[in-house]
Amino acid sequence: MEESLKKHLRIHTGEKPYPCTVCGRRFRESGALKTHLRIHTGEKPYSCSDCGTQFRHLDGLRKHRQAPGERPHLCLECGKTFRLISSLKKHLRIHTGEKPYPCTVCGRRFRESGALKTHLRIHTGEKPYSCSDCGTQFRHLDGLRKHRRTHTGEKPYVCSVCGKRLSRLQHLKHHQRIHTGERPCCCPLCHRGFKDPASLRKHLRAHQGEPGADECIIRFKCLEGVVFKVKIISQGADPKNENCDCQG
Repeated sequence: MEESLKKHLRIHTGEKPYPCTVCGRRFRESGALKTHLRIHTGEKPYSCSDCGTQFRHLDGLRKHRQAPGERPHLCLECGKTFRLISSLKKHLRIHTGEKPYPCTVCGRRFRESGALKTHLRIHTGEKPYSCSDCGTQFRHLDGLRKHRRTHTGEKPYVCSVCGKRLSRLQHLKHHQRIHTGERPCCCPLCHRGFKDPASLRKHLRAHQGEPGADECIIRFKCLEGVVFKVKIISQGADPKNENCDCQG
């Protein structure tokens, strides 16, 4: 019991007395260090009896052995099911609003560590994904995928009304407003509606120097800031809640 208490107290004290002699990473328990060392040694002591796939961790083998399509972990809030309990835990943060990963630079918080890692590239300037054709670099893999379509000509998004094909989902959404007449991006000065933020950005330049325009620019720091507000409206917020009476 005393040994178990000592291990538990390290959670609160932050003590990690077991260092890895290869990379220097430290651990609270000797067992965790032993498992970690397999990264360096390549040891994979757990193997699947059906296909022979090997794993460093027993938990990895258990997940692998799980029946294909089986999703035993249920979200009681929305009914969505998951293969892994870890995936359910991440999902539950959508309902609870929990964001346990803060950015140490700007304070913004995230639900997942991966999202924080990606966000930090804004501050570090790191762009690990580069286009093999032109060398353009990107912070996100998704950005590279979208960019690649400029080289391949791929247009996977099709308008169900006129059949026009577009390379990005956002472009399709903007295009469909031609058919629906929707104008969700509202000018905070004259309340005129626009189909997309780019059109509103052009329109806002006409207001520079008018009464109220300076106040608007100060409030949002710059015209780009106003467009950021408009993007929030276009994602589903009620324009009336943003001091805008435009109904599209």
